Amino acid sequence: AILFNNAKNITVKNITIAGKSIAGFGPMYSVVQFLTKNKNIQLVGNRIIDSTYDPNPQNLNNVGLSLISNIDYAAATNINYPASRDSGALINGNRLVQVNNGNFTTAVELRGGYSIDYANNITVSHYLNNTTFSNNIFDLKIANKRGFESKYNDSLKITGNKITGSVSADGKDLIVFDKNDVYHEGYSSIAVVINAGAGRVAGKPAIVSNNMIQTKVVGTYNGDYVNNAGLIVNGDRCNIIHNTLLATDTGYAASGYTQSALFHLNGSRDTVKNNIFFNTNGGYLLMYNGVTNLISNYNNYFYTNHFSINASSLAQHK
Repeated sequence: AILFNNAKNITVKNITIAGKSIAGFGPMYSVVQFLTKNKNIQLVGNRIIDSTYDPNPQNLNNVGLSLISNIDYAAATNINYPASRDSGALINGNRLVQVNNGNFTTAVELRGGYSIDYANNITVSHYLNNTTFSNNIFDLKIANKRGFESKYNDSLKITGNKITGSVSADGKDLIVFDKNDVYHEGYSSIAVVINAGAGRVAGKPAIVSNNMIQTKVVGTYNGDYVNNAGLIVNGDRCNIIHNTLLATDTGYAASGYTQSALFHLNGSRDTVKNNIFFNTNGGYLLMYNGVTNLISNYNNYFYTNHFSINASSLAQHK
């Protein structure tokens, strides 16, 4: 419906943008798509509608609703194209509407990239920079798909959104995931993944705060209910504070409780404080792998049938 390419200082505000795949014309990739070299683009207060219906659920070419796809794939493999990096995107206060049960794979995609000159051992970054995704509402019919996926970011803020489906995001320099309401369904899957990266310096923590994250097991794998993970945080100097994590129907398998964890942490010098962890059925509440110099305190834990913490060192866990 709308394609931005090499656009600068443009605002799209308070309009309805609708897209639909039509038989014989091939699948629609995105309702709104950013390609490359865009600067200071704003999508504010719009209603973005995907009315695609795919009667064949095996047709994986029909992406359906994909708000942003910030990459020119030719540029990402071209070492002479460093100017393709997008910056300053603001996506605020939009409502994403899925009319039919189409076979979309990702509702919102923010994706940068990088190029490698193997002959000269040079890497050129096309990472997205200074992107803000805030106060958006997902009105989607399927909660077991990817709601929000972002990769190869220098600076990313995700704040105040109501998201249906799973979330995956990263930020090399700055990553903030704050005041979001996430609802996710599925089995043997993950509601929210934040990849903050190793070697983060003091004064630039990754922030995961004030979020409500709910995951519910729906369906079975090989006849067993398999737990979902609620939140996985990978990286150093991550502040996980004031969040509520809720797991419902988190499966009892024939062989016992599965090994998934409501909260899974990997990293060094992380802080986990003032969170609520609520697991109504089974599986680990917490799983810490290779965690060092952890600060953990003032958290509340609730469980019904099975409580377990899998950690490399319980001495630093409180």
